[in-house]
This record gives sequence, C-alpha cells and structure tokens, in this order.
Amino acid sequence: MTTTPASGPVVAAVDIGTNSTNLLVVDAGGATLERLVTVTRLGRGVDARGVIDDASATTTLRCIAGYREVWESFGADRVHVVATSATRDASNGSAFLDQVASVTGSRPEVLSGEREAALAYRGVTASRGGAGSPRGADEWFRGSHLLLDIGGGSTELVLGGAGANGRPELAGVHSLDVGAVRLTERHLRGDPPRPEELLNAIGDVHDALEEATLLDPRLATPGVVVDVPAPSSPSPPSRSVSPQTIDVPSSRGWTDSDSNARRSRTCSEPSPPSRWPTGCTTPVCPPTVPT
Repeated sequence: MTTTPASGPVVAAVDIGTNSTNLLVVDAGGATLERLVTVTRLGRGVDARGVIDDASATTTLRCIAGYREVWESFGADRVHVVATSATRDASNGSAFLDQVASVTGSRPEVLSGEREAALAYRGVTASRGGAGSPRGADEWFRGSHLLLDIGGGSTELVLGGAGANGRPELAGVHSLDVGAVRLTERHLRGDPPRPEELLNAIGDVHDALEEATLLDPRLATPGVVVDVPAPSSPSPPSRSVSPQTIDVPSSRGWTDSDSNARRSRTCSEPSPPSRWPTGCTTPVCPPTVPT
C-alpha cells in the first residue's frame, strides 16, 4: 500500500541479497512509502560454482529495473543500492555490479558480512526503540541481547548491550557463511528432505556456531535473543536464554575427533535420539566435514 510522502526528501534503498531483492522507500519523516520483496535467487549455484549464472543475474536486473520505476514514481532524491553474500562470494560479482550500475545509474556498495550485521542492528534497534528512535529504548534492548539475521547466503549474529541512557549499543558482530539458499543447495535434495539431509545441514550450522562461540564466548549467553522478522511479520518475540541455547555438535551426540572448529564427527547418541528429525529411526550422522 502506498501513501503520500511527507514534505522533504524521499530516500530509497535496494538490498540485493542471495535469495531476494528488496526495496524500501521512505519519506522525510522516515515513514514507509513502499516496501517490496521479490525472490530473485541471485545466489543460485554460487556456493557450488562460485559464479552468478546468467539467468539469475537477468532476473535480478529486471527486478531492479522495476524497482527504479517505483522509486522514481515517488520522486526519490537519494537511492542507495547494496549487495551482500552472493555478490561477495561470486568471482564475477564485479561484472554483475557493472550491470546493476547500468540500470540504477550508480554502482552498488558490496557490504562485508560485518557491515551487513551492523546495519541490521542499526535498523532493528532504530525501528523498535533503539538509538535514533523517538520512542526510547525498547525493553528488549535494555540488557545484553543477541540479534540474528538469517539470510540466503549468510547469517549475521549481532551482540548488543545497554549503552548510555539505556540505549542499545553495538557490542560485537559475526557473519557466518550459513544461509537458507546455501544450506538448501548444499544438503537438501528431497521434498521433504530426508533425515540425513537435515542432519547434514544441522551439522553445518552447529560447526559455524561453535567456531563463532570459540572466537566470542559471549555468544553462548546473550541474555535475550531477538529474531529479525520478514517485512510483513509481526513484532519478533524475545526470550530469555541459557548457555545451552546455542549447542555445539558434541551436545547433540557427536564426538569430536580433532580440535578444529570444522571437524569430523562420530555418532554416539543412543537410538532413537529425541532431537532427530521426525521420521528418523536409524542412526545417521553427518559425514566428515573437510577442514
């Protein structure tokens, strides 16, 4: 639904992600004039082949061209375009950015995983009572907290705490190469996925989380976890968590065979483990993960 913009500059932002391409147009007061999310799957095959394929690039470019018509219809004074995981990882990412520039008139900014995480935190806290919000600090952000932004190619973990005047303050950022598209293409072949496929995906996630918690033990006890919602979702739930919230593989019945963060595992949990996916009745363990 569109609205009439308030007097003043109109700003548009485009986020070219691994799974979707998003447009946000706001007026001078920060009110949303238009928000669009289109699944373009730019990152299809990037994890395996390391390149953006022509079909995915074409779909994304057509989407951005349509978005340009939208932001121009609002008379946007400023437009900022960013790209994330798929463009970061692809060997032909620079050529794709040139194509985007031919559509938008300016070359997109490629966000590092850390900057992507920091911007996600800034956006969520500002819109929900954090720094820069006129509403004051939301109760979710008055103590130690962890924000999760699960994308198509990566997942960002952002630690925050109470800063001056109770405002939330960024305390640490971590970007993990695990996302919905990446894990689906890497592991999930069946529909529905087979139990062993789900376990392989779970193993990747737990390896990444274990590595992150080794680097920053604060991730194991954030206090409150806040999920970043989709644009159409209601306010995200918050919940108190214990150190067991972020498990490591050994707590799910896998025994480490070496000291590397990404390692091979052997299954030791008795059958049938309560945490196996529904329908799993045989002991299936993730295969050895190469270092």
